[in-house]
Amino acid sequence: MAGGKELRLKQELLLGIGGWRLLRTLGIAPEVCHLNEGHAAFAVLERARSFMEETSTPFEVALAVTRPGNLFTTHTSVAAGFDRFSPL
Repeated sequence: MAGGKELRLKQELLLGIGGWRLLRTLGIAPEVCHLNEGHAAFAVLERARSFMEETSTPFEVALAVTRPGNLFTTHTSVAAGFDRFSPL
């Protein structure tokens, strides 16, 4: 992986969290969050975090409420097509 896994993880954090925050800053409130591949997957967590902040609900509730608006598609349905990161 060019740049290494740490750089890739930083890119995915920036795209997912930063992308969601940018949309909100621009006044855009999408009802559906389409994730093509996993590159913006952190948007799911940021979307739930934003909902928590707006409604004073716990994470589990926010995740359950926002989940129906998350749509994931992939073009690479083999293990080699997915990034994997060590938990440590």
